[in-house]
Amino acid sequence: MAEKITLGLSLTVMGMSIVFFILCLLMVMMHVEALVVNRSTASKKPVELPAGKPTELRPEAEAPPQAPVSTLSPQVVAAIMGAIALCTGQPVHRFRLISVRQAKDLEASAAWTLNNRMDVINRRNSYYAKGGTK
Repeated sequence: MAEKITLGLSLTVMGMSIVFFILCLLMVMMHVEALVVNRSTASKKPVELPAGKPTELRPEAEAPPQAPVSTLSPQVVAAIMGAIALCTGQPVHRFRLISVRQAKDLEASAAWTLNNRMDVINRRNSYYAKGGTK
């Protein structure tokens, strides 16, 4: 009996030690990677102009305005449309995706956050209503 407890404890300590060692190794690797990235970006210093010559600003040839290039894959567009349809409760064919841009204000992202919180609350209440325990 005592041998089984000793074996179990030693196995537990060994497993926890291995996990801790791997986590420390990952931490060191991430720090080294951050140093390499910071060093490579720091080596790109701006070019200094000679002090004797004044700089001239040449107007660049005016380029015609270009339409923004879509870099979204069809899977991402489908996921966005599905999320909008799910949140509004409307079928997907009722929506047309015109443009996608990052929300710069907190109000737009707050709506998605509130919707997700309400979804979690409703799922939890449904679970408890079906006899689930806390």
